[in-house]
Amino acid sequence: MARPTLIDISRQKADDMIVTLLDEVALAVPEIRVITAETLKKGQAEFTSLTRNKRHAAPFRQFNKGLEASRSGYSNRKHSCALLTPRFETDKALASLHPKGVAGGLSINGLEVMTDSMTWLAGAFWYGTELIGDAFPGVRQLCPDLMTVDCGGSGGTQTECYMLHIGPMGSEWVYGDGGGFTMGDPREETLLDGSGNPYDGYVMSGQGFIGGMHRSPATMVRIKGITDANPLTDAKLLEGYRKFRPGRLPNAIFTTMLGVGSLTASRATPEVKSPPLATSYNGIPIYLTEAIVTGAADAVPDFGSEVALKFKGES
Repeated sequence: MARPTLIDISRQKADDMIVTLLDEVALAVPEIRVITAETLKKGQAEFTSLTRNKRHAAPFRQFNKGLEASRSGYSNRKHSCALLTPRFETDKALASLHPKGVAGGLSINGLEVMTDSMTWLAGAFWYGTELIGDAFPGVRQLCPDLMTVDCGGSGGTQTECYMLHIGPMGSEWVYGDGGGFTMGDPREETLLDGSGNPYDGYVMSGQGFIGGMHRSPATMVRIKGITDANPLTDAKLLEGYRKFRPGRLPNAIFTTMLGVGSLTASRATPEVKSPPLATSYNGIPIYLTEAIVTGAADAVPDFGSEVALKFKGES
């Protein structure tokens, strides 16, 4: 039986309002629909797991000679959830102007807030406390140098790619407090603008406990320094693939538009000058995400950049 993803658990545990929003958000944030999740019991937001760091000795012996007992070595690893509390406010008059009434206006605003919140959550999965101080450790913070591949790119327009073994022995989400995620009913409040002036509005706020869980450093690879001049290639993906162990091979690859575009371009040949868009490597699906950074080396995403984009001719 397949393990549930974060979106699967959210559908089971969340209220109706959240389920509708998450179904839409999942289309834009692959991390919540692809990466599986572990659920903690009600009232629990952290736990400690055993991570094996030493194998058993070889089980062979000679006749008339005994065999010394061997044990696996383990270390304790603590996994914690962060408190996710998206909140949105809508002008009462503005919500009432929606063609479908107040409910339609609130739904549009809720979708925007949830998409942004889940994008930040996905960003925290990769960059952890580098991106959000109150989040949890991210993949880039945990990935060892031995599990890193460098494409050699530099400058302000570079990106990265992550190869993961997703599952109970690799990377997963961890969903605390029984896996519930709630968004209360809309309530009317007196809101304040930037100058402190009051106006009537609707407020909705949600709550969930979510974290990233990575049980072994041998189940993640970071490929950095990807540019158009130093593209992501099948050779670099193979270099990353070879760092995994048989039995815990990567089953998902995440990168950006720059990563997918450069990989696609690198597959061009004299016979096939325009190869199809790269969607997999050696049968491993490649997921396009905006939660991974495109920018200077070791930068973190700036999720406000879309807001600054304007139509031609706008001031």
